[in-house]
Amino acid sequence: MDGSKLLIARYRELAGRCKARGILTHGDFLSLEEIEAFLSLLPVPQEEGIFMDVEYKLEGGHDDAERRMLFFMPDYMDEVDLAEYIACVKVEPKSDRYSEKLTHRDYIGALMSLGFNRSQFGDILTDGTNGYLYMEKPTADIVLKDLNKVKHTDVRCSMFPLGGTPIEPKFSIKTAFINSPRLDVVLKEAFGLPRKEAQEAIEAGLVRLNGRTETDTSHSLDEGDRISMHGKGKFVYLGQKGTTKKDRLAVELKIFG
Repeated sequence: MDGSKLLIARYRELAGRCKARGILTHGDFLSLEEIEAFLSLLPVPQEEGIFMDVEYKLEGGHDDAERRMLFFMPDYMDEVDLAEYIACVKVEPKSDRYSEKLTHRDYIGALMSLGFNRSQFGDILTDGTNGYLYMEKPTADIVLKDLNKVKHTDVRCSMFPLGGTPIEPKFSIKTAFINSPRLDVVLKEAFGLPRKEAQEAIEAGLVRLNGRTETDTSHSLDEGDRISMHGKGKFVYLGQKGTTKKDRLAVELKIFG
């Protein structure tokens, strides 16, 4: 059984156990690709709804989270108390004088060196000085105690409250006028590329759509799709906002960076 089939079997098992035993169930943090695999099972893909007659929610601990945990809730529950299941650990240098600029990759390496796997962690946000690491609650207890160095920088860890976004992402909203919401057309507009270069990047496997490599240049985008291109950046397709007198689509793109 391949990875996607195992995940789908896991989703069904969690929903079934919730329904049969009347308890909240959840899995580890899911990547964008894994979330997409789950949402593809639904007639109407959305962050909360019904799966196998059981209410579910996707939660990541902060606004606009990419990596999320999938919760299945029994009938008597209306909300998930996230603080029981997800924690945010703030990591900061012990000394500004002897610190270095730290990247997402540096934090991942430090966590892996403690013996964790990626599914135990959600988003990792950093401004180059401080890091905000979202993770499963039991994992946080170990990180608080054992994480004392990231790369060559001595660090200290503390709990940070959930909710909101500790580091506001930098982005701009761009309006583009296009004939079709094809992936190659929108990619061209987002990064100011020649159409041919956008097509070649897609065909070379350099573009990811909702966490999954997409090689179809003509793939039609849906509102909320997240696209990234190696070496260029990432953006969210916000969808059509109107049409011009010449019937071109006016679409908006949320471009990060």
